[in-house]
Amino acid sequence: LKLNNKFRVCSEKVRKVKVTTIRGVSRAWLRIALVEHLLHECLVTLTSNINAMRFFYDENAVLRSRDAEMLLGPLATLTVFDFSIPINLIDFDSLPSRLDAYNKLFEKSQPIQSNQPNQPNQPNQPN
Repeated sequence: LKLNNKFRVCSEKVRKVKVTTIRGVSRAWLRIALVEHLLHECLVTLTSNINAMRFFYDENAVLRSRDAEMLLGPLATLTVFDFSIPINLIDFDSLPSRLDAYNKLFEKSQPIQSNQPNQPNQPNQPN
């Protein structure tokens, strides 16, 4: 795959992080791209390379859709923030996914009970 040098910078740094799963690689790449202020530029480079998009993303992925431009635009503003987040101290392979955390939260929750008895809907009466 032909990608620009800045994309290669992120990829080389990911190779130095101990990751073994595709999810871990993705998480490490995202953090490194944020820390290096390259997320927007790397994603623009990636989305402009049809072969790379086919390799990295499923056909129905947002980045392969027409909506990708709307997603990428706001990401350019992230370059002004300093993301001083750790890279080497994290086990990217074993972090729970957001969906796992969401499911765990809601599998233990109970339905909310209303204090009021069910009342049939009544049409509004004119004054």
